[in-house]
Amino acid sequence: MKKYKTILSLFIITGLFMCSCISNTFNEEITLKGYSIDQESFVYRYPIKVIHIVDGDTFDADIDMGISIEMKKQRVRLLGCDTFEKFGDTRENGLEATSVAVDFLSTNTLVLHTNGKRDNFGRILGNVQNGSGTFLKDVQKEKGLTTGRFE
Repeated sequence: MKKYKTILSLFIITGLFMCSCISNTFNEEITLKGYSIDQESFVYRYPIKVIHIVDGDTFDADIDMGISIEMKKQRVRLLGCDTFEKFGDTRENGLEATSVAVDFLSTNTLVLHTNGKRDNFGRILGNVQNGSGTFLKDVQKEKGLTTGRFE
């Protein structure tokens, strides 16, 4: 019986994913490696628990997919935001961007907004929002910790 529930759950998730992909629309555009997206086009919103922060725009998280399904240790890359690196000439700004990400991602209520796409490195592309409705990428931009590469 448990096996059939699992199979049924997978069929439902696959169906929802396919329907969401078909209905995806784009308005105000940000261009990132050929993807044209806006904040409203994110069709998936999942609660997450951050388990490791790589730098100011990349982190690992456990993603709660609902109906007792959780994706463990998924690498997430902020979409439309490129912070300075922690190494080389930009080390100081990179460490500050990482510190901002640590402060932001240490809150209990976080939601990942994603369109289901991954980059060339297999990272989930999306934006993370805290309980007060603020997005991490907006905080990084306001503090001047982005390179401007995707703006």
